[in-house]
Amino acid sequence: MDKLHAFFNVNFVGGAERSFTTQLMDLKEKLVIQIYKPSYSSDSHNDLNEYLKQLDFKTKSINIDSAYYSLSRSSSKLLVIYRLIQNIFKVRSQLSTFNIPSHEMVYLNGSKIGILVLPILAFSSHRGRIFWHFRDYPNSKFLIFILKLLLRCFHQINLEFVTSSKSVTASLRESLPTNNKIHTVYNPVNSYDKRTLNLQSLTIAHVGMLTPWKGQKVLLNFIKSFYSELKDLGIKEFIFWGEAIYQSDDEKSNSYKSELDSILSEIPKDFVTFAGKDSPENIYKKHDILMHTSLLPEPFGRVLVEAYSAGIPVLSTGLGGSFELVLEPKSDYILPVSRISSNNLDFSERYYKEWFQKLSKVIENMRSNKIHQSALIAHGQNISKLGRRQLLELLGL
Repeated sequence: MDKLHAFFNVNFVGGAERSFTTQLMDLKEKLVIQIYKPSYSSDSHNDLNEYLKQLDFKTKSINIDSAYYSLSRSSSKLLVIYRLIQNIFKVRSQLSTFNIPSHEMVYLNGSKIGILVLPILAFSSHRGRIFWHFRDYPNSKFLIFILKLLLRCFHQINLEFVTSSKSVTASLRESLPTNNKIHTVYNPVNSYDKRTLNLQSLTIAHVGMLTPWKGQKVLLNFIKSFYSELKDLGIKEFIFWGEAIYQSDDEKSNSYKSELDSILSEIPKDFVTFAGKDSPENIYKKHDILMHTSLLPEPFGRVLVEAYSAGIPVLSTGLGGSFELVLEPKSDYILPVSRISSNNLDFSERYYKEWFQKLSKVIENMRSNKIHQSALIAHGQNISKLGRRQLLELLGL
């Protein structure tokens, strides 16, 4: 069997890591898979190592300075260059002991690990196919500059880009004019037990890491503004799932949590719960509707596919890749938002009335059996089937 060398981007289990692991599980019977995971100190309690052990993967650790993972877009360019060069040499010395054959396939699952490993493979004249999966939009001008430089200096490397949505593919093509192939591969999800919906006492969920662009604050303000009307609809509770997971955002996340706590104090007790992290299997057993309120374009929107796969309807802002996933007719399920940028996440509350109308209509259609769980599950499964087919075609399997 051919061999695939799979590099993870971080040392904890987030959405991108769950997606990549699901894809690798699908390939287990077709390829020999060697996993490389970054090792650095972090505060995460959701360790990738334990997760991979449970799935019986062979893993090797690559030591990387935690300071490299603390870099953010606001870090100075000189500091970024210094940390980058420092860790390229550090990773290079470790990879030389792993003896990755020049003809074998390499998969880089994200920008942090990609920008470290790609120059090393280029300098070593790696001849096999190299896949660099952009799990996010190419918003960093510095990253694009480095990438253009690498492609100019090492045009002979067999590099192909992968994205998780047509939206990211279009953005990458615009940011990086290149002859290198760019493939769109949707993220498959596991099968989940069908949720038995409680239509008279509804629980609504928001699932996503705690960060301003995921829209927890916007949804909380909506709940505060329409509390009485939401109770009259038969909604029992809103549950927010997720925690802050990125080291570079510690200070911002603490400030954001304080903002959320302030709004929460104005909402009657027991109507809103922040439940932290849990497995998707447990999360999707516990709610009847998912409200996905991201304020910036999503590279994919994994939580939508997970909810559909459990037979749960989704209301979404539908920005970026998530729009591609929303069930038809999309107009029934898209929550309108104003034009928002990463520098200005202010949300116009004039849209809340339409949010309430959309939510009311979905609940009405659920109760009148116009929304069928079988159709939701089939939609989620079809997205996963497409993603699996796209991955096999990419790898020539």
